[in-house]
Amino acid sequence: MLLVAAAYAVPRLARDQLMNQRTIPGSVPSAESYAPAVEVLERARGHLARYGVTGPDKFHLFTAR
Repeated sequence: MLLVAAAYAVPRLARDQLMNQRTIPGSVPSAESYAPAVEVLERARGHLARYGVTGPDKFHLFTAR
């Protein structure tokens, strides 16, 4: 999963910064624009749970920057 994220982010640095980092002070995404990110995280949580990665502390290892 980490390799997939890196393979996506590295060649598309500007897009990754806009999507995943708060580069504009005070900018907060709308609920509508943030919804796909929440969906992806929930799907990832489900996939990882099948391999024993449960609980917020363990899941955080895969989502921390």
